Amino acid sequence: MKLSIQILERAINNKSPNITELTQKVSNTIIEQIEVLTIIATDFSMYAKLPEVKRENVDIYELLLTSTGLYNDNNNIEYLFYIPNFKIQLYVDKNQLFRVITNIIQNAIQSIPSNQKGYITLELTKLNNSYIRIAISDNGVGIAEDKKAFLFTPYFTTKSSGSGIGLAMCKDIIEQFGGKIHFESEIHKGTTFYIDLPFNTNDEEDKASSNNRT
Repeated sequence: MKLSIQILERAINNKSPNITELTQKVSNTIIEQIEVLTIIATDFSMYAKLPEVKRENVDIYELLLTSTGLYNDNNNIEYLFYIPNFKIQLYVDKNQLFRVITNIIQNAIQSIPSNQKGYITLELTKLNNSYIRIAISDNGVGIAEDKKAFLFTPYFTTKSSGSGIGLAMCKDIIEQFGGKIHFESEIHKGTTFYIDLPFNTNDEEDKASSNNRT
């Protein structure tokens, strides 16, 4: 940021003929850098102190739809849903789980080259009577073998503008819910993240919801 301002300052002092163009370019660069710093600062703040968990019964399919809806303006990405024919509710913090899912979706989008048609698959399955699995897959560039072991490590990032907080925070949130998160990835083929969560609901909320429908 300092270097950009110094370049602009020298151009002004030398009365450069392309000062208008340079000013616009430097301004855009500074704005981008400020946005990156804001994201990093927010991530650090969130990771340092996660909000108190506020659990409620959450329709997971509806949450997945809402999460992908944030990125519908990207015409290069197509979302594929594989959902069971029965409703899946979990007793979790809706906002925190939303943050996990959107973080993974955003990473998936960023991993897909702009000159390639992107496919992101979201699948819900019941592992057994105790857990459900959310699987989010992409056809992006994949994760290098030497990076895999560090992916959930705080402050480790494969992106030039990343804070290295996102996936570490996702792991902490999922573990707060008594769940697990892991991934599989292959270079040039894509990555799949698996979120396994306890299959439970709040019976009192279920009863109240049922009574309201009768």
